Amino acid sequence: MTVLSVLLLLMQYDLNLYDLCGLWNQVYRKIQYGTVDRKMAGKALRKIINEIHDRVSLPADSVFYFPVEGYGLPDVGGGGKGFIPRKYNFLHGNVHRGHPAHDIFIKDRDMDCLDDATKKPVRILAMAGGIVVGMKTDWAVGDSLRSGNFVMIYNPPLRRYYYYAHNDSVFINIGDFVTAGTPIATVGRTGRSANMTRSPTHLHLMVLKVTPEKSEPYNYYDELKKSVFTTTN
Repeated sequence: MTVLSVLLLLMQYDLNLYDLCGLWNQVYRKIQYGTVDRKMAGKALRKIINEIHDRVSLPADSVFYFPVEGYGLPDVGGGGKGFIPRKYNFLHGNVHRGHPAHDIFIKDRDMDCLDDATKKPVRILAMAGGIVVGMKTDWAVGDSLRSGNFVMIYNPPLRRYYYYAHNDSVFINIGDFVTAGTPIATVGRTGRSANMTRSPTHLHLMVLKVTPEKSEPYNYYDELKKSVFTTTN
């Protein structure tokens, strides 16, 4: 489906939330792989997310959850200094610059996606609630995508995207509603660089503030400091 046909669908039909999320994901995947006109794709995404925003009424989260179960602030790369939004452009997809995110590293010397102490997968928790608008679950070696398996959740009260990348297993689906603290995936090593042996196992979490014109990186480190920390079940 082309971006133009997506825009025509939005103008001609009253789509349900599930279909709107599916369309958002289709357009975003084209952006990631660079197979679409960026300007038109950006217009389509803004139109779709505005439709979703107008239909979803969710209470504002009273707390944020630390997104990696059993871990905490000491496991955030660079002590919180890894957020580098320099020259980042959401519409550049797989070839964007900078590092507009925080990486949270797990103890995985064997690089088998299992915690060294528990020998179990490490669950990723939704830092904030929202609706699932994008995901990939079929990354394989040879795929050029840097993010690997990812989940994108839109939070209407904050008008933010929460982008969880390099996942192993994913527990949720497009169109699902999640609350803060919901297990959504496990920490993995998927993605062009994250799969290499030089890369420690980690969650890459980017948060974007949705504005009328674009989606801008948001440094949420202060919210990580105040978040609810959980222990491994």
